[in-house]
Amino acid sequence: MGDAFTRALEDAARRGVHVNLVIDAVGGSGIDSAHVQRLEQAGCRIVRFNALRWYSLEEVNYRTHRKMLVVDGQMAFIGGAGVGDHWMGDAQDPDHWRDTMVRIVGPAARLVEGGFYENFTEAAGEVAPELDQPETPAAVQGADGTEGRAGSEGTAFIVRSSPSGGANDMKRLYLLALAAARRTVDITTPYFVPDESSLWSFEDAIRRGVRLRLLVEGDTTDALPVKHASRRYYERLLELGVHIYEYQPTMMHAKTLVVDGAWSIFGSANFDNRSLELNDELNMAVASGELASRLLADFDRDLRSSSRLLLEDWRARPLYVKVRERFWGLFGEIF
Repeated sequence: MGDAFTRALEDAARRGVHVNLVIDAVGGSGIDSAHVQRLEQAGCRIVRFNALRWYSLEEVNYRTHRKMLVVDGQMAFIGGAGVGDHWMGDAQDPDHWRDTMVRIVGPAARLVEGGFYENFTEAAGEVAPELDQPETPAAVQGADGTEGRAGSEGTAFIVRSSPSGGANDMKRLYLLALAAARRTVDITTPYFVPDESSLWSFEDAIRRGVRLRLLVEGDTTDALPVKHASRRYYERLLELGVHIYEYQPTMMHAKTLVVDGAWSIFGSANFDNRSLELNDELNMAVASGELASRLLADFDRDLRSSSRLLLEDWRARPLYVKVRERFWGLFGEIF
């Protein structure tokens, strides 16, 4: 995947496209220097977000987790996928993850571009953004071509979050979505580590009669300590009546939330403290029954490859497992 993207970006730069890349200094630390050299020689500009320095070690925890690609200010892609071989397949084995990316066409793409330039400016210093005015109606489209049009102004919006902003709009968006639900909430996320406000919101939704389904990764994960911390909360959630499913074939890496089959939220943010408090993230919320149906079809298909957890079975897990979950749960604020 890295070879394919490097080659495509080289070709774009050589035909006159201004190619800018933001790579997180920690998350992207494994990039091959040969790729960087090829891109820079072709004319691409690469910057590293929050590079590690001895005088700013206290900021090592603040990363950009945004995954976005914007073309000509007219088209954008957001979701959970990075550039790596994990995303080359179709969840057919543990080496090929399950993920979701959404294509956005129209004015909303420029808002995604604004999120890119926020990180680009912070990493590169003074830059001159090149923003084009989109001319087509806002739309979102799945990778298979299925499209859900955002409709009139105000039915789709971008939410950017950053710890440097002084407030976390992403967490506010998630909590408001839970508060607005009247019938159903369907959440897909890896790294699920809720805090007390999230747990209260789940409980409040269920008291109102909302059916809440949670689809998370299973034992196939790239962050086992986070998985242990996540499972610490399962018993409480099962007692509330939350339906919890663990995806079995491979790593579940998609991040989507659908409310009442009407509102859809998708992007880079997980349902954990790292995404909602520490990372730079970018999500989109869309009021579209058509798009919600598309995402729910994916959700229901994924459930067929998942294992549902039952309260009595979960309570019977070994004591050492419970101790391990409680231990890793102590680190929930940085997970």
